[in-house]
Amino acid sequence: MKRQSDPVGAPRKSETKSTTEAAAYDGDIALGQNAVFRLAPLDGPQGLLAFVDPERTVVIADKRTRAFVPEGLKKAHLALVPRGEAAKTLSVAEALYDEFFDRGVDRDFSVVALGGGSVLDLAGFVASTWMRGIDFGYAPTTLLSMLDASIGGKTGLDFRGRKNLIGTFASPRFVLADTRVLSELPATELAGGFAEAVKHAIIEGDEHFATLESALEESGIPRLDVLPEIIRRSAAVKARIVQEDPRDEGFRSLLNLGHTFGHAVEAAAGIAHGHAVAVGLVTAFRFAERILEEGRAARRAAQDGARVAALLRRAGLPTTIDEAFAETFSGTFAGTFAGTFAGTAMQKAPPSARSEAQAALFADKKRRGKTLRFVLPRGIGAVELVRLPLSSIADFIMEAP
Repeated sequence: MKRQSDPVGAPRKSETKSTTEAAAYDGDIALGQNAVFRLAPLDGPQGLLAFVDPERTVVIADKRTRAFVPEGLKKAHLALVPRGEAAKTLSVAEALYDEFFDRGVDRDFSVVALGGGSVLDLAGFVASTWMRGIDFGYAPTTLLSMLDASIGGKTGLDFRGRKNLIGTFASPRFVLADTRVLSELPATELAGGFAEAVKHAIIEGDEHFATLESALEESGIPRLDVLPEIIRRSAAVKARIVQEDPRDEGFRSLLNLGHTFGHAVEAAAGIAHGHAVAVGLVTAFRFAERILEEGRAARRAAQDGARVAALLRRAGLPTTIDEAFAETFSGTFAGTFAGTFAGTAMQKAPPSARSEAQAALFADKKRRGKTLRFVLPRGIGAVELVRLPLSSIADFIMEAP
């Protein structure tokens, strides 16, 4: 892994610099264990060549993200993997091990993951297990991966239809996010990433949440000029929580806000992760309103939950289980989304679909016997970990909008 004698951000065996500089570098966020999160151009002086030696680097990318490899890194070995969740399999990992073996990759090499969350999960796993761990870093290319998947020191592969059953706790030496690549993302992918930013803001508090409420264009798309600040604030929130609980033994579970319902809906409805998180966040507030019953606490959960739902709807995201299962839902931004559902009767998700979501819930990794550790949102800036009967959460999946 990272050598203690190397200062963070120092070139490794190469002083080569790119002549292209596009955006101002504004310092690093510490991720713990001498790792840093940096917002800077991939091909700039503070970019990838500040971290790795091209001749002793393997870049793992997919067919789309290979286009983002900086000119100065073209000497590195490029390993292409499938796009999306199809990359996170043992067979793809084994193919990378074969490439490492044939290339002669040893502990003096670095691995750079250039892609979305799936590429990062796969590359981190392979790097952290090859020769019991070699140096690696992330260059995320989606909003979701910049502010979530790249931070936290977890790697993962899917197994038998379940996400991240195989994995390691291993931290990249660096995370380098270049927001210029986001201009090529479809609006639906930006929306999915925005849902995770909303989650971080709910955890941190009202001031952070208010910045997101003012961050959207009229169309619902996040303003490109504020994306660096959105990413930086989310990265800081997640880094702080992870540093307090790097092995995910308690406090870190706050980052699962919205994910208990979200993962269940994602597995059953097959919608994108960020869209499922949006549904999960609002459903968690509705569930909190239910179990807090009457009084000020329930009213706050209801009021703040409505505020969260309004923001997510403005971003064109689904906010109910029915919408997640609706055949007409296309995942587009606010204009089309509002046109799809406004003034129309939403078709109820059939009981069989909700039963599939229940089945996914029973396989949740946070389950312990008949109980489950749940992140309860009492309000924006007021979330807590509670252990609840699994049956109460499962029953609500059948009842919630």
